[in-house]
Amino acid sequence: MADLIVRKAEKGDFERVMDFYRSMTERMKEKGFVITWVKDMHPSPAFVKEAIEEGSLFMGVLEGRLVSAMVLNHSHAPQYDKVRWALDLKDRDFFVLHALGVDPDVAGKGIGSGMIREAVRAARENGAGAIRLDVLDTNEPAEKLYLRNGFRYRGEAELCYPNTGRRIFRMYELVL
Repeated sequence: MADLIVRKAEKGDFERVMDFYRSMTERMKEKGFVITWVKDMHPSPAFVKEAIEEGSLFMGVLEGRLVSAMVLNHSHAPQYDKVRWALDLKDRDFFVLHALGVDPDVAGKGIGSGMIREAVRAARENGAGAIRLDVLDTNEPAEKLYLRNGFRYRGEAELCYPNTGRRIFRMYELVL
């Protein structure tokens, strides 16, 4: 989407980003999306604050309005090491995409794809060989987004997150 501006969040953006995630989570539930995100648990204020401080949280702004956010860093669950990835990379040589959220009012307008393009640009700029991520096995819209943007399914892993408990997640990778 040409009008989407993606930039790194700054310290002063913390409340704006938290308000976005809180609102997005509630509105997605209202619109009937199957979502396991829990307000102030995932993404948590501590997670968002840390991501902003380390420069890994990206914001998508459309006409002055925050419409998407994501985190791109090297952090991942230990089970990532058991997945049969296309490339055998050290942790520092790939990025993990977390908490990609899009305002449901702009769903279907290319915002998610725009955020992924920015993730690819940032990962390449930092010399990464791949971007990896996990998707809850019931999150079909997210899986379709990632597949449309070149990610490939690499298997499943049982992961445990505070908002989901122990569940099966589908693992995806985009080789850069």
